[in-house]
Amino acid sequence: MYYLENGQLILQQVSHPNWAEETMVDVLSKAEALESMEEMHQHLLRKAFQSDAIRLEIYKDADLFCLKPFKLKHPAVPADPFYLLVQKKRLYIICDDSEVGGTLLKHIQKETVPKTCLGQLICLIIEHITERDMEYLEHFENRLATLEDDIILNRKQGQNYVQIIIAMRKGLLMLKRYYEQLLNIFDGVEENDNQLFDKQALRFFKISRGRIARLYHNVLSQCDYIAQIREAYQSEVDINLNTTMKIFTVVTTVFFPLTLIAGWYGMNLQMPEYASPASYPIVIGISILVVAVTLVVFKRRKWF
Repeated sequence: MYYLENGQLILQQVSHPNWAEETMVDVLSKAEALESMEEMHQHLLRKAFQSDAIRLEIYKDADLFCLKPFKLKHPAVPADPFYLLVQKKRLYIICDDSEVGGTLLKHIQKETVPKTCLGQLICLIIEHITERDMEYLEHFENRLATLEDDIILNRKQGQNYVQIIIAMRKGLLMLKRYYEQLLNIFDGVEENDNQLFDKQALRFFKISRGRIARLYHNVLSQCDYIAQIREAYQSEVDINLNTTMKIFTVVTTVFFPLTLIAGWYGMNLQMPEYASPASYPIVIGISILVVAVTLVVFKRRKWF
């Protein structure tokens, strides 16, 4: 276990009366947490461990934070949760992965400063699991800008942009839900029903909430951006479809007079011009003239 003294975490193998008024931090597995807690808290912890949703549960004289990092490279793969059980001057980091607990402790030891309080320790942990998120969102926005340029300039022929847009939109929606859950935690902390946090701690929570809120609004703006990209792509598809239909219309219009001539002379009737040897070349000449005139008219009007 660790005790917080003058902003530094000091490792102590056993409890000592002189440390009774100091903030204690300890890393426990789920089994160790159930063994060390009172019977009432054991029942609540067993129930809490059944769900890995990010949330804040408020018990009598204790708050339980359920947290987990967001896998930025693999959003669809859920991360393993860890729990923060907060009591009066007590913080228990509960996770079965000792490496995760050790990483959190190292970050706390690295960032603690004089007059560090219990609430600041929790804020440091939340900051640690979201420290790369802003960099990721900036990179994601650059990807969206590149995607928009590819669509508008039609750089990649045959690219399935719909699948790319849907995949990116799903990732943003999962990240949006993640930040919403963190904001809900901060809302619960502000109520401070168990009076576990002093004014200084609540101020740190307010600062951390503002940081998560900025990330959340960044995600919202990128959701709007990708919606605009989808509309731009749909517009490009419609324009290409209109161009194709225009070409078909031009071809149909050009050959319609020829179809009429073919139908006229395809009737099983004796036409007067059949007797003239020049009739066949004349019909061919008229057909070529009709096609040429039609193409010239369409070209001048920029119909193709």
